[in-house]
Amino acid sequence: MKIRAHHLLCINFFHGLGYNEKFIENLKKIVEKLRLNPKLEVEVVGECDDICAACPYMVDGLCKAEEDSEEEVKRMDVLVAKRLGIRFGEKLEAEKVLAVWEKFSPEDLKEICRTCDWVEECTKILREKKRERFEKT
Repeated sequence: MKIRAHHLLCINFFHGLGYNEKFIENLKKIVEKLRLNPKLEVEVVGECDDICAACPYMVDGLCKAEEDSEEEVKRMDVLVAKRLGIRFGEKLEAEKVLAVWEKFSPEDLKEICRTCDWVEECTKILREKKRERFEKT
């Protein structure tokens, strides 16, 4: 499975929203596969991936949602990879993919995902996860 770096965040904060039903169903299946297979290897990439495959804005392997979308998603990929200390092409097990949220703050999300339609919802989810983690300790 190939997942672009910024989609590691999308996987962790997925809450049923997306560009269309095909995209949402694809992302649901990917998240479920990761949850059911904690040792599954995921290659982190800086290009279109298995999630993009169902995106209505992917054209010829590029994000075409808006004029500057390809540059913007690459910016997000670089920031996420840098924050995680990983390189494109590196492989992570699914259980590590599902735990990357722990390395990000709400402020990180607001900066990295500033152009995403769902940044506010994801930031709320991150805050809830952090609060729940704190309450357990």
